[in-house]
Amino acid sequence: MSDQSVADRLRRPEYTGENRCLPCTALNVALAVVAAVAVGAGGLVAGASRVAAVGAGGVVFAVALAAIALRGYLIPGTPAITRRYFPDRVLDAFGKGEADRPVLESVDDEAVVATLSRAGVLTEDGDALGLTDEFRAAVGDGVDSGNPDAEGVRAALRADEVDALGPTSFEVDGEGIERWVSTEAVAVDVALAAELDDRLDGWADLNRGDRRDVLTGLRLRVERCPACDSRAETTVERLDHCCRRPHVAVQSACRECDALLGDRVVPASAADTWIERVDGAEPPRASTR
Repeated sequence: MSDQSVADRLRRPEYTGENRCLPCTALNVALAVVAAVAVGAGGLVAGASRVAAVGAGGVVFAVALAAIALRGYLIPGTPAITRRYFPDRVLDAFGKGEADRPVLESVDDEAVVATLSRAGVLTEDGDALGLTDEFRAAVGDGVDSGNPDAEGVRAALRADEVDALGPTSFEVDGEGIERWVSTEAVAVDVALAAELDDRLDGWADLNRGDRRDVLTGLRLRVERCPACDSRAETTVERLDHCCRRPHVAVQSACRECDALLGDRVVPASAADTWIERVDGAEPPRASTR
């Protein structure tokens, strides 16, 4: 394998070049300096010569800088960390402040799509509507491949109290039970919600049902399975009933491990904007069930 191919595999264009976040880069360079100094100091304490200790620290710093240059960060989730913990005046100086965040003012499908597009969550390619590379990578970094816990669900739903009844069922605020189609779906929703909290004003004010609807719509567009990292496949099916209005069913599942990531049915009249325009989905096929 050539050096160039290795670099290409490591490079994250969604975080580098014109997409590079300067506050994130500054934070990661500072962490690289701390790590290099710590390694050098540790070498001296362990009895190494000054030259060896300084050399070890220099190697750590050089490797860290190479990672930042290729990937944009050392620590996964850095964009969320800087938005959450950097002072507003620092973020404003780099154009990353609260005033620059889109405001989600309506849960109308077209309004949600427009707002998420401005927030860098969705991108349109012809008739297809998919996640941006940057948002997809950020969500992937934030997905916990283990069993999701009640605290993650509580944060995702903005609830006061959540009790786990099982790996995919949670009692929320003592008012009802929220269920997901799989543990993978829970993990993805928790990561999606964390990113939306950092990108949107108004997201925290949505009621639980609206939050679930938006998360499901985005989850259907996640391309990689959090369980095995294989590609997810999305299918769309039109359901024609003899005594009911037509509906559209969309489902996303892993090709390798069959983990179900999303499953949603909506009236056909309401599906055009949000459901049928799933990037990479198979064309709708008719069913009379």
